[in-house]
Amino acid sequence: MTETLTAWIIGDQLLDEHPAIAQAEALAGSRDRVKVLLIESHSRLRTKRYQLKKIVLLLSAMRHYAEVLRGRGFEVEVLKASSFSEGLKAHTKAHTVSRVVTMASASYFGRQAQRRLEETLGLPVEVLPNTQFLVERFNPI
Repeated sequence: MTETLTAWIIGDQLLDEHPAIAQAEALAGSRDRVKVLLIESHSRLRTKRYQLKKIVLLLSAMRHYAEVLRGRGFEVEVLKASSFSEGLKAHTKAHTVSRVVTMASASYFGRQAQRRLEETLGLPVEVLPNTQFLVERFNPI
């Protein structure tokens, strides 16, 4: 079995041109070596104070996004898991994943968790800058 790269897409990052997908495809050299992963995290949905309608819209958007990507020729896995880290662990165990590529979370706590992913998964994780903001993060001198 050949090694694959996984582009992990967070539910609020359903972008038409996603940098993690583009980077994974560039690194792999072939679309058929890229797996796109979307995780429906039960803990995330429970801890956020979302209305039920928002949860339905979020999950529906993720599933529709997966179908769009499949139509473009990507292999997409929509995984239901207790948490993002458990979903990533299950995915990397089920496939021969050599690297995970993702875009930085918009939330502080999400970015902190992403920084620990290499240790958690035991494989390289590349966290790309978040492209959803009008300005880059302010770094005071």
